[in-house]
Amino acid sequence: MATVEKRPLTEWEILAAKNLKEAWTKYKETHIGASQEWLAKQTGLGNQSLIGQYLNGKIQLNLNALAAICKVIEIDPCTISPELTRDLPRTDQQLPEFIKSETAAELTEIINLYIQADKEIRELTLRTLRANVAAARTVAAS
Repeated sequence: MATVEKRPLTEWEILAAKNLKEAWTKYKETHIGASQEWLAKQTGLGNQSLIGQYLNGKIQLNLNALAAICKVIEIDPCTISPELTRDLPRTDQQLPEFIKSETAAELTEIINLYIQADKEIRELTLRTLRANVAAARTVAAS
């Protein structure tokens, strides 16, 4: 069986792993009993070994894993890896004030669910949302 050669992590990937490990350590201080095994179950990412590899910078953190872990440990993924999250809206910077105050939590949940969904579900969701927005605009215009 052929082996796949792992590429070295970039500087920003190493920093993201360090930031994630610090956030995880801080989370555990106030959540007694939280373990890597527990985090693996909560995120659905696999097992303790995989979580440990993310936290220790042994493997590259991806957006799906980042979003899932950050949701569980209740931290903004942008603070862990600005590079991975650069295309996501920042509730503290890019959203209008009324959205920040009224629906930021809902938008964060929508983004996290969207990231975790498979491609078919994402495409269906976008088609449905576009159709509903177009229909609402048509009704509003008449």
